[in-house]
Amino acid sequence: MDEQTLALSAQAGDAQAFTTLTERYRRELFVHCYRMLGSVQDAEDILQEALLKAWARRETYESRASFRAWLYKIATNACLDALRQRRRLGSFEDDQDSAARLEASPSADLRGVEPLSSDLLPSYEPDPEAVVLLRESVSMAFMSVLHRLSARQRAILILRDVLNWEAKEVAQFLETTESAVNSALLRAREALAIQSPARHAEQHSKTRLSASGLANLLRRYTDAWQRTDMDALLALVQEDILITMPPVELWYQGLDGLAAFMQVVFSPERAWKLIPMQANGQAAFALYLRLEASQPARYQLISLQICTIVAHSDSEGRIARLDNFLVGDTPILPEPLPADWLARFGLSAEILE
Repeated sequence: MDEQTLALSAQAGDAQAFTTLTERYRRELFVHCYRMLGSVQDAEDILQEALLKAWARRETYESRASFRAWLYKIATNACLDALRQRRRLGSFEDDQDSAARLEASPSADLRGVEPLSSDLLPSYEPDPEAVVLLRESVSMAFMSVLHRLSARQRAILILRDVLNWEAKEVAQFLETTESAVNSALLRAREALAIQSPARHAEQHSKTRLSASGLANLLRRYTDAWQRTDMDALLALVQEDILITMPPVELWYQGLDGLAAFMQVVFSPERAWKLIPMQANGQAAFALYLRLEASQPARYQLISLQICTIVAHSDSEGRIARLDNFLVGDTPILPEPLPADWLARFGLSAEILE
């Protein structure tokens, strides 16, 4: 049944038609809410709230318009309402001007951002360009950029540069003017000095790392960690590599910074095990540290590490960024990841060897 027929049935009170229609867009709407909010649980909650609002307001849908766009309007405004509520509660300063955030540390850029299991992303196969754009738009580098912006600038940047809505449509979404949308978008782009994910994907379309090239890089990286081989690790990264440890506002940059960090991590008494996985559309690892004198060997989960990789050719790449989401019961973690995030990734707090 086509969208128009389902929408008319839903408007008439057919709950099954409404569910059938909204399920088509649930995953992409969830990802939209995640980009806006940074929290997986909040995105799930706000999306559910938005769908309830859509059902309650179904009579306001105009049949000549796109049902998908109508849902995005409701979801976007639900996210903005949630972010305003956060500000009132003092959780985040989402309405301050983005320029005031630019001096924050790279780890602070990811404050409140949780890793996202790649299993929750919508599938755009067999469209490789759509897959690349989707991964770019939830990558840690882009999420850190988004969360430097005020809530409204964030919404406008996503709607215009990620989802490619026209300024007129975005103005209708946010009940403002086209000039206000264009002005906010310009300020966001200028403040961040970034390219949109669409342009970034297009720019790198001819230099993508092949599956075998990626597998080789990750195998060598895993081997370097588990052998605590500093030289081997340094050979796999960009010279300007960035290392963050959200939610702790501690970060390192460059080869010297990585070496200083790894001197502690690779201390002789430590043994590591890396479990490969996917998060935010990127290669990632669960990092486990062996507990001292444990027999059989027991390893405790220390962090979820997300790797940003830059392709130099189809067979060779380098790691440009490592975002380490720290876990565990330790005083240095002001905002530990939610307890249920382990289940989302199918991870255990401890493993035995």
